[in-house]
Parts: sequence; C-alpha cells; structure tokens
Amino acid sequence: MGKFKFFLFLLVLGGCAAYVYLFSIVHPDNSRFAIVIDNERSEVIRVVGPGYTFEKQGLFPKRISWLYFPRKSSERVEIRVPIHNLEEIGNDRYAIVLPLNIHYEIILSDLSVNVFRGTDVRKAFSSHIARVLTGVLTKELYRYCVPTYNRDLLARESEAVVSRAIEIARDECRKSGIALTEASLLGIVRLPELAVYADGLKYLQELRDVERANARELLQLQGKIEREKIDTEQYVKRLERIAGLVKANPDLLRYIYIDRIADKVKVLVVPERTGMPFGLDFDQGPSTPRPPAKKGEIDNLR
Repeated sequence: MGKFKFFLFLLVLGGCAAYVYLFSIVHPDNSRFAIVIDNERSEVIRVVGPGYTFEKQGLFPKRISWLYFPRKSSERVEIRVPIHNLEEIGNDRYAIVLPLNIHYEIILSDLSVNVFRGTDVRKAFSSHIARVLTGVLTKELYRYCVPTYNRDLLARESEAVVSRAIEIARDECRKSGIALTEASLLGIVRLPELAVYADGLKYLQELRDVERANARELLQLQGKIEREKIDTEQYVKRLERIAGLVKANPDLLRYIYIDRIADKVKVLVVPERTGMPFGLDFDQGPSTPRPPAKKGEIDNLR
C-alpha cells in the first residue's frame, strides 16, 4: 500500500512538472526569441530572449501564450505613397509604388512591445518597417509632387530618393529595436502617368463638388426638420389652450358650430336664456343646469 501511495505521489508530481514545463516555461534557442501574449487582453506583455524563462501566469489555464521568431529575417514589402493632393481618393492608381526587399535583425535589448500594437503580431516587424519607410518616403517625395506632379524628374532621381529614405528609416527603426541591415529596390519604381494624375485631380474635384452639395442638402434638411419641430410644438400648444378654453366654457362649441354652418344658411334663430350670445356667459359655470326652454323657443343644438 505504501509503494502504491509513493507511486501515485510521483505520478502527480510528474504531471505537475509537465504542466509547468508546457505552459509556464518559455525557452527560445540562441537564434530565436519569444513574445508572451496575454490572451485575455490580446496584447503582447513581454519579449523573452534565449534561455529558460518561467512565466507564472502560465499556471492559469489559457491565460497566456507565446510565439517564437527568428532573430534575423528578410521579407518583401511594397510601399505605396499617394501623390500629394490625391490622398483623399484612396486609390492605388494614384500612388507611387516602391517594391522593396528588406533584411533586418532584432535587437532584444532595445525591442519595445509598442511595435506589436495595432497590427498582426506575426507581421509586426515588417509592418513597422513599412510604416517607417512610408512616412519617410512621403516626406522625400513631397517636393516632386508640389505644386504639381513632376514625373520626369522623379523618374530620374527615384533611386537616389529611395537610398536617402532607407538611411533615414534605418535610424528610426533602430530606436524600436529593429536593425534594418539591408533594403533594396525589387525592379523599378512604379510612377503614375501624367494623364492619370490629371484624371485624379478632375475626379477629386468632382468628389468635393458632390460633398459640398450633400452638405448643403443636409443643412437644408436639418433646418426643415427644426422648423417643422417648432411648428408642431406651437400647434400642440394652441390645441392645449383651445382644449382648456372649451373645457372651461362648454357652450363655446355651439358658437364654433354656428360659425361654420354652410353659407347657404342665411338665418339662424337661437334665442339664449343666459342673456349672452351663443351661451358665452362666463360667469355661469359649466355645471349650472340649463333652464328649460320656454314655449315657442327653438334650440338647434338640442
């Protein structure tokens, strides 16, 4: 019996050790590193270098997970920079396209988890490099697009522009822990033709005209709705005043009835016993009983 308990103890101990190893020990080799992800918040919380690292949050089932990445890698990226003034269109037809081959190495001591925010963690490094290159190239290409698009000059100087942008981007990426070791053009820079640029300016003007027309129509509609709202409120208030007046003076309905009889009725004899025309004796409350009609009197509203 004692041996069985000891065996059971070893079995439980081994199971616990296996659980800890599988779900709490991160161990990238020298050529790799790992990022630890908080599954509840879906964000990267830590970068782990080579060796064995114990993650205590892994003791809770499905609380964390991790992914391994190589320290060095290369990818193909395509940088798209819209021609200045045509950014609003959002169409690659009006963008300068630069296909690049990039090589990079991760500097773990400088790598920030901010690199992984707002993007797919599996493509975080190439996406970050592409964002940096796009920002730099947008500034470098500005002088070729303002005040107008100078395609011929840009075609002659495109390689020099790309080289300058890569050097600037290399310094920017280094600040985030990514060493851009090499970047080169794959083929030629694709530049929109001047006719395409002119078409884009025309299309943009049409879009703005439509937007202005829609804005005017929206303002008119909002004004109409507001006026109708005010008119409705005033109408309801008038009805409430009339309802209160009629409630206080029920005989007023007789006056309204007589006033709206067809024009063909020339004479209407309605002698009143209150001494006031059409029963508008406001001193006599609505609860006062009507005196009985005298002989020969005619009451059209009975």
